Amino acid sequence: MKKTIFLCILFVLMLLAPTVVAAGWSPLQVAVWHPVQMVPEDCNVYGLRMNLLYGKNSGLWGVDLGIANTTEGPVRGIQAGLINGPGALDGIGVGGINSTSRVNGFQAGLFSVAEERVNGIQLSALFNHSPVVRGLQLHAGISGNFADDVIGAQIGAGLPTFNMSEVMRGVQVSPIGANYAGRSMKGFQFSIYNSAGIMSGIQLGIVNYAEEMKGLQVGLLNVVKDSPFPFLPIFQVGL
Repeated sequence: MKKTIFLCILFVLMLLAPTVVAAGWSPLQVAVWHPVQMVPEDCNVYGLRMNLLYGKNSGLWGVDLGIANTTEGPVRGIQAGLINGPGALDGIGVGGINSTSRVNGFQAGLFSVAEERVNGIQLSALFNHSPVVRGLQLHAGISGNFADDVIGAQIGAGLPTFNMSEVMRGVQVSPIGANYAGRSMKGFQFSIYNSAGIMSGIQLGIVNYAEEMKGLQVGLLNVVKDSPFPFLPIFQVGL
């Protein structure tokens, strides 16, 4: 019964598609391999898009499913596929490879990449990358989290995992790996090796390094470049 209802709805949507396409949108898209698809790429989809292999549209509001999912404009809703390439993501994107300009929401896959910024969460098994992160980068695999400017957290649960940023305000945690904040770090670093330019907060690890320190280092070897005692075991305090 449910299957029959679904087929009837699908049939009605297919009948309506040519009419709404004239207005520049469609409630349904079925694509085999662009340009072999039910409605052309310059249409927006408000509803459901199913990409049997590869589909392309201007934008999507709703659910996007398939092997390779791409849009020129934003995807606002849920996108799931082997390869996801929306112009921007406002919602949830789950796939093998995820690449977009901007994320407002949640992005997860083997690779998760945002070319401009992430407001939300990036999750990956190989690596996360975004120049600007406002939220969380969570990595569980090999490689790590990479960003330029982070307010939030970079967490690595892999073997090994590296958290790398230039400006970090928040938390960097990588139990087996390393943390790096090239210019400045305000917050907490925990790893085998922690490194920061100007460190304001706490570094906890086996080896801790900072060019300038305002806070506390706890580890087997603690290095502060501008300190009167640059090398100290157990702990180092910077005022």
